[in-house]
Formats: sequence, C-alpha cells, structure tokens
Amino acid sequence: MSAPIHIQNRQLIGYAVYHYLDGSIMGDPANLSFTALCVKLGWVPPEDKSEFDVLPLLISNEDSRHENPKIFDLPCDAVAEVQLEHPELDLLSELNLQWYVLPAISSMGIDIGDMMMFSYKSTELFSTVCKEVDVSYGSSYSFRSILRFSC
Repeated sequence: MSAPIHIQNRQLIGYAVYHYLDGSIMGDPANLSFTALCVKLGWVPPEDKSEFDVLPLLISNEDSRHENPKIFDLPCDAVAEVQLEHPELDLLSELNLQWYVLPAISSMGIDIGDMMMFSYKSTELFSTVCKEVDVSYGSSYSFRSILRFSC
C-alpha cells in the first residue's frame, strides 16, 4: 500500500551536519546521510553555517512513486527553539547551545485498524528527558566534552 505523501525526514525538525577538511564535523551527526541527500537534491545550506541549521522537509508523493522528493525550507519563525542553560552555571549559557522544542518523528507509519497512515507525526512526550540524555551522553551532538570542559 502506498501513501499519498511521504515525509522523508526522520524528524520534522532536524539540524544539518557539515564536514571540515580535517575530517571533523559540525552539526547533528544523526543527520549525516540526510544532509547529504538534501544537498544532492538541491538544498543550499546557509552561507554562514552553524551547528543548528534547520534542514528542509523532503516530501514525495505517490504520483511520482515517491521518487524525486520536493524540498520545502521551513521559515525561521516556524521552528521553536530554546537555549540550553543551567540555573547555577552561567558559563553554559555562553556556549550558545540550543535545541528545537518539539521533536516529532515523521518517518514512521501507524496502523489503526485497517488504515495505514505513513505521514503520521508522533511527538516524544518525554522529549525533555530524552534530550538531557542525548546531550549529556553525546548520542546526538558531541556536547559532552564541551560541557565537561566548561564546567
């Protein structure tokens, strides 16, 4: 069964990742292949790259058999982000770390009875706990060494 549309992003909001000449990276390593795909399909990253450049949405439809997805840049005001800070450590605020407010998984389908929805958006209700674990253990970004150094 084919879905009318397919959002190819792992999550609706995600940050790009870029390679440096020395082999290091800047951005979210979880989006390494997806960032490359976006660029291959014509997405142009911002001129002033940062660790928090929002990736576009890649959406395909069944008319094209889900080939040749279209790129949709998200307007800046459509993405709510928060600065990461600590109530006692001012130095953490100076690192200018941020994250998007609402992680919404967009690459999964949901089966409800005999109806399959492939563009179902699922939000992580435990996103605060999840991001605390991600940041502290470095599973998404490599903030662990930065935080250890700054504290």
